Amino acid sequence: MKKFKWPAVITTLLFTGSLTTYAVIGNYPHLIKQPTEQAQQLLNQPLVSDVTGIPKSPIEALQDKLSLDKQNAKLWYQLGHAYLLNAEYKNALTVFDYSIRLTDSISSDHYTSKATALYYSNKQQMGAEVKQLISLALAIDENNQTALMMLANEQFMQARYLQAITLWVKILDSNQADMDRVAIIHRINQAKQFL
Repeated sequence: MKKFKWPAVITTLLFTGSLTTYAVIGNYPHLIKQPTEQAQQLLNQPLVSDVTGIPKSPIEALQDKLSLDKQNAKLWYQLGHAYLLNAEYKNALTVFDYSIRLTDSISSDHYTSKATALYYSNKQQMGAEVKQLISLALAIDENNQTALMMLANEQFMQARYLQAITLWVKILDSNQADMDRVAIIHRINQAKQFL
């Protein structure tokens, strides 16, 4: 009699495990983070095929375009963001440097993009060069959301909760269209718990 129970138990466990796995995998879009707007734009770009018909990645497609126009600052900037999305931070740093050198009118986003790449390449340490890049960005646009978020997060990590709250409130007060108000308010409430 015991011989018949083990196969039934094992079959039930395998069947239940398979159904559970299928349910989780079937809902995988809910498990991953939604890509940022910039990442979504890169993902929505049609992939370019080479002569063999094999699709190219956004990085390869941008590199091909740059081989035809090496002085195109916008393409260098886009390539930098493609490297950022691919977690190739040192490559992103190099490419953002090219973009900044080739740009006639540098925006605050140029500096914050380079600061972000440097921050992650330095294992999420806010060094002097990152702070300098953030200062340059804020000198151009005092409400640059990326720069303010980096500073606020750093204040929070250093247990300077009031300073972090002040920076997050400044972001909210700027009323920028692309901000995630709910996430910022959540961070403010989280910091208030530590005061």
